[in-house]
Amino acid sequence: MQSADLDSYVITEDDYIEYLAQPELQSFLPVSVHERLKSSHILFMGYALRDWNLRVVLRRIWDTRKLTWKSWAVQLKPNDPETDGLDPCCHEFGHVLGLVHESNQPNATISWNRPVVYKELATTSGWDRASVDRAVFAREGKWLPPKPFDPKSIMMSAIPRSWTTDGVGYEEPTALSAADKAYIAQLYPRGS
Repeated sequence: MQSADLDSYVITEDDYIEYLAQPELQSFLPVSVHERLKSSHILFMGYALRDWNLRVVLRRIWDTRKLTWKSWAVQLKPNDPETDGLDPCCHEFGHVLGLVHESNQPNATISWNRPVVYKELATTSGWDRASVDRAVFAREGKWLPPKPFDPKSIMMSAIPRSWTTDGVGYEEPTALSAADKAYIAQLYPRGS
């Protein structure tokens, strides 16, 4: 039986209050969904950190999970997609799809000047060496099909020339590259 009513789902304020009153999240969500949410990147668009309902949802999902490092990416001055393009949204949605920063993928060919990066991030961000190793130098995405390094990828972060030993700097792209589109199509083929 196919019906427009079955294809739609509306969450009312009463539904939301009932959700908040649930003693345990597992009793409200299927176990498989709850487990997936605890270990996945989640992209919230249109929310502000002051929105108490977002904080309640995250608390309910991650309540028993010990976070080992900061998990927030906040855009302090949101861009207007009508005039500024969709680059931050596309980049973050890439994470939702399971992509990693291009500089961290296994085939990245960046010649890091590690002492300079350690010093600058300690000064500007207060990061210790272990935090820099995790966020900047760690190789991620070994579970993904291999792909060539693509400095034009939307997943590429800006890297100043001073951070590399060969003086090559990288800009932050503002659109999906042709290689991004092909790789995402490989990961998520139509009809699958």
